[in-house]
Amino acid sequence: MMKYIYFFLGIIMLSFSCTSCDPTGANVCTRDYSFTVPVKITPIRDTFHLGDTLQISMNFPKNMIDNSSDSFDLSAFPFNATIDLLKIDEAPFSDGPGMASYKAITGGINVVYFSATASEEVQIVFDKATNLFLFSCNVILEKKGVFDLSYQSADFFDEFNEFDFKNECRTNSVKIFYDLEADSTKTNFELLGQSPDSQIVAITREKFDKSGGFAFVVVD
Repeated sequence: MMKYIYFFLGIIMLSFSCTSCDPTGANVCTRDYSFTVPVKITPIRDTFHLGDTLQISMNFPKNMIDNSSDSFDLSAFPFNATIDLLKIDEAPFSDGPGMASYKAITGGINVVYFSATASEEVQIVFDKATNLFLFSCNVILEKKGVFDLSYQSADFFDEFNEFDFKNECRTNSVKIFYDLEADSTKTNFELLGQSPDSQIVAITREKFDKSGGFAFVVVD
């Protein structure tokens, strides 16, 4: 009889431990994570000239605070971070080559061209030599038009959403947001609403801000 009592007590304790670490209360030991990466751009203004340079920099600790205010070691996390530069004054919008060139200052950059879609992906390589993630680069503007500059972390690699945070709960999802350290009134979100592309117009302020969005015009 006692072994059955211990068995049921064990089941009850396991149930409570899973519920305590599951923010949804669904009695399943899974957890959602989200982290925010700070981004700086210099200079911040609404209009640039051909040949002008933007400098992008990221500097944040390897131990990051997630949405539940817990700290986790992300030194081995595959951020899969990219710089997304879109020309938004045409429909469809363009993310192809020839709009800008990139020169790494800290860390590295891989520029990948996809011939099937005539698009370009600018991949960020962080310098992890210290207890920080470090990255900086110059973006030299080479084409006239209206642009949206933002960042994202692609989660199509299995190791992204299966990363082991060494927590008692399994990883359910991971979201990486990017926060541009600038006055939101100067990030020129209103330029997206003037785009002839319905996909660009549909971008919400929240999505724009969470991708570190910065819109601007390039003239002669």
